[in-house]
Amino acid sequence: LLSGSFDGTDDYLTTDESNLATSGDCTISLWFNSASLPGSNEFDYMFSLTDGRSNGKDRAVGIRGTGSDAQIIANTFVSGYLDPFTNTSISASTWYHVAVVFTSGSAQVYFNGVDKGSRSRTTVTIDYTQTVIGGMLYSSANYFNGKIDEVSVFHSALSSTDITSIYNSGVPADISSLNPVGWWRNGDGTGDTDS
Repeated sequence: LLSGSFDGTDDYLTTDESNLATSGDCTISLWFNSASLPGSNEFDYMFSLTDGRSNGKDRAVGIRGTGSDAQIIANTFVSGYLDPFTNTSISASTWYHVAVVFTSGSAQVYFNGVDKGSRSRTTVTIDYTQTVIGGMLYSSANYFNGKIDEVSVFHSALSSTDITSIYNSGVPADISSLNPVGWWRNGDGTGDTDS
């Protein structure tokens, strides 16, 4: 995969796209490959969709270190960052796909196309959007170390069939038919799309 590379120290991408603001359902999808894993109870964020540093409203996807591996977290800043999804064990130097479907009061995680269940999450309206790929706006300690590719945002709760199609047996595919509101190809030579 051609992809964006992040050093875990100070590398991240941002874009101000007010059209990504949401109060309703939202799906975030991306591919990642960690060069190293965060330490026990430490966090590396791959994506954060937020309304700004001061208000702390977001939809975020990252990994939390356990000491022996890491697991997916999907949170809304006000809830979920200490509650990793089980059966999402991550090793370094391996490509994975994750999709998180945020609906009112919950987040559901798909890991390599497989439904890993849902968790209760407090969701709030994001009025103004600061999109961060490779980190979390609130803390420089949460930068991601590794590669991220094919990041996409949808203003809908994608179905399991849709997510299976995105995962495509481990090969990224054209997802334009699913109508992403943001799609960053991260190095594929075809340009990013923000519709």
